[in-house]
Amino acid sequence: MKQFLPTSILVTAITIAIEVLNKMGMWDPQLIPPASVIFDTIQENQEAFFSAFWDTARLSFQSLFLSFILGFTLAIIFSLNDWIKRAIFPLAIFFQTVPIIAIAPLLVIYLGYGPQTIIASAVFVSIFPILASTLVGLDTINKNLLELFQVYQRSRLQTLFYLKIPGSYHYIFAGLRISSGLAVIGVVAGEFVAGGGLGSLIDTSRTQQRIDLVFAALIGLAVIGLLQIMLLNIINLLITRYRPFKL
Repeated sequence: MKQFLPTSILVTAITIAIEVLNKMGMWDPQLIPPASVIFDTIQENQEAFFSAFWDTARLSFQSLFLSFILGFTLAIIFSLNDWIKRAIFPLAIFFQTVPIIAIAPLLVIYLGYGPQTIIASAVFVSIFPILASTLVGLDTINKNLLELFQVYQRSRLQTLFYLKIPGSYHYIFAGLRISSGLAVIGVVAGEFVAGGGLGSLIDTSRTQQRIDLVFAALIGLAVIGLLQIMLLNIINLLITRYRPFKL
């Protein structure tokens, strides 16, 4: 609470100020709609809004999970085989520099309209931080501990699963936190071209000049991002409670 109290006070003060200025006729609601207008908009469009919200939330969580599985697996493969790492990792860096909004239309051509394109778009964006952070963690293990495993003639797989992966836990979790936000961005980018969810709602609201509905969708996206962070923090708390990972 101490960490978020200053931000909460600032956001509350700004919200109240905009609300008061709007009531006094000194604020243009087309610039930034007051909280009451956004709340009324959600109430009026609650069926469409919450349907889009749950679609985006579901795809965001699925994309983050798939990004973790693929990114972690690739990092393990790269760690075990340096030749594969040198051959493929530069390509991963190259594709990371390409804006997802430029890739999304190609994904529609290849995969068609639907959730598969949206998930592919989100995974394309969010996989790299997990891959890169895990690789950094696996490559920065204490050399003394590596030598100890070599003295006891442990295999590469034993060293990987009993030393490198536990010792890289904090790097893996850091990459996962970064990817949680990128997964939401990737899903929205995919929804812009493939349709559905809050991304499609924002695009439709833009053409209708519905600023209030756009802000409502933005708040929904922020809530999804916060829910992902909260879930990751809970998982991290449960894991570190039973395994401190002090390597």
